[in-house]
Amino acid sequence: MLKKLSTLCLFLGLSFGTFAAFVADATVTLKLDNAGVKEFFAKIEEQTDYSFLYKRGVVDNKTVSIDARDLPLEEALRRTLPKAGLEYAVKGNQIVVTEKAKAEQPAAENGETYVLKGVVLDSSGEPLVGASVTVKGTTSGIITDFDGKFSLKVTRGFTILVRFIGYQNEEILLTGQNDLKIVMNEDATTLKDVVVVGYGTQKKASVVGSVQTIRPSELKVPATSLSQSFAGRLAGVIAVQRTGEPGADGANFWIRGVSTTSGVTNPLIIIDGVQASQGDLNNIAPEMIESFSVLKDATATALYGTLGANGVMIVTTKSGDTSGKPKINVRVEQTFNSPLKVPSTVDGVRFMELFNEAHGYRGSTSQPYSADKIRYTAAGLDPLVYPNVDWYSEMFNELSTSQTANLNIQGGGAKADYYLGVNASHESGMIKNLSGDYYSFNNNIDLMKYVFQNNVNVNLTKTSKISLRLNVQLRDYTGPNKSASDLFTEVMQSNPVGAPVVWNPADPRLRNADGGAYVTPYYTMWGGTSMVDMINPNPIADLTKGVNTDFQSTVIATLVFDQKLDFLLPGLSANALVSFKNWSETTTYRAFNRLNLFYLDQLTMNGDAIDNYTI
Repeated sequence: MLKKLSTLCLFLGLSFGTFAAFVADATVTLKLDNAGVKEFFAKIEEQTDYSFLYKRGVVDNKTVSIDARDLPLEEALRRTLPKAGLEYAVKGNQIVVTEKAKAEQPAAENGETYVLKGVVLDSSGEPLVGASVTVKGTTSGIITDFDGKFSLKVTRGFTILVRFIGYQNEEILLTGQNDLKIVMNEDATTLKDVVVVGYGTQKKASVVGSVQTIRPSELKVPATSLSQSFAGRLAGVIAVQRTGEPGADGANFWIRGVSTTSGVTNPLIIIDGVQASQGDLNNIAPEMIESFSVLKDATATALYGTLGANGVMIVTTKSGDTSGKPKINVRVEQTFNSPLKVPSTVDGVRFMELFNEAHGYRGSTSQPYSADKIRYTAAGLDPLVYPNVDWYSEMFNELSTSQTANLNIQGGGAKADYYLGVNASHESGMIKNLSGDYYSFNNNIDLMKYVFQNNVNVNLTKTSKISLRLNVQLRDYTGPNKSASDLFTEVMQSNPVGAPVVWNPADPRLRNADGGAYVTPYYTMWGGTSMVDMINPNPIADLTKGVNTDFQSTVIATLVFDQKLDFLLPGLSANALVSFKNWSETTTYRAFNRLNLFYLDQLTMNGDAIDNYTI
């Protein structure tokens, strides 16, 4: 939006030097005698690809005369415009015409006038095109040119006011200084002056509904899903992240709660004028976003009907830069993730004591866990026969990492502009890589995501433009058969003293049912617990029993054609949009049909030493 406003400001007034650079084969044939300058410009625009920009009133009542055939355009302008008191500068295929500058006056004493020159820059040193420079309290002012420069006749002792949408105003007292370098700072509050609505943009004062605009830079947080950054940054938006598992960590969000009873609770998402899903929104990197607006109430979302009953999010991706200089941005990020809080659990000894105590409160005189078992477990006699397993530590790491890299290029000129962006992210879960300890495959959580955004705008003629916006998303996931939340539930419900993680089939004390030596099987002997003749699951066995792979691809292409129809009615235009989306998924599921779980059946002790046991 700021770029559009800046472009409009160019028509109000510009000041340039006399530098010009034309295409070598640009020639004109003209025969004019005391013709108006506007007619002179019209003849040139008919014969070349150049167009003229000038401040209203600059060329009024000015005439030119010329009689030439196949004359280079530069020579035609040099012969005519200076005689009419005009000078020109070339930017791309635009010729900017201004009044001929008067000789510069030396710095004057207080109350006297002189010519003030300067440049207006942003905080990063880039020139601000179209910034307003006025003498406070007067109607005298000018707009900065393509290089952010200005030249203005001022009076010593007065104050100049510099303004630009999105930046804080700057006031400078004139004490005779010259060659000013004015640096303007961004002001987020001024963005509220202009808002995005369903049918374009509008002044904030004329919008009755509730609309919020947020800077894309405020969404740049260490997160792999865009929706994770909504909480606390978008007023009225409730965001809930239910899991941190890679690939499933996108937040659910609602605008001012749930507004319908039809079962549809999610807000409507519009990306580049086309309805999109939450997954499409989550995969967009903040660097790819030009504007982000939230329409909250019925008056703001009325254009969308019932689709907008739960609010509307409008996202516009970036376009190219018509300055002609390519801009390259790179961001690389390394993130470390750790749980904020993990439920604490007691060890195996305390578990058995509390279990016996609870059993007694039910009126039973028996003890599920004998004093010997508690004593031998506390002493750590044997971790196989008297296990004390911390299932959480066995399965989960305390830390996981993720990496993100973003590269984007903006550039273009008067005829065409482009934006090319690519974002790659990698996530690994907190679940330990345990399948490789027992089997030949790796089922640790590993997620790679790639997002490509390519936007191209081409000016076919002076009144028509075509735009192509292409978004490609690739997602490659590997993980266990069960979700992280299900595995965590099993961990919290597992008995720490029921059985070890795995039995050792080579243990010489291990006997078969007939009392003979145990024959080592080809399969893994997982630990299980027998409670009322039922074998409970082993979370480590469930984790390692299989592997899932999932590959998803999404392609969204949008083609837009804009045509100005000023020849029919000033301000009239037509717009056509065609969108195509293709989504595909390939999932492979591999797993063992069953788990071989074993529990302790008989135990023979020799004093405080284990003689043999069967499972």
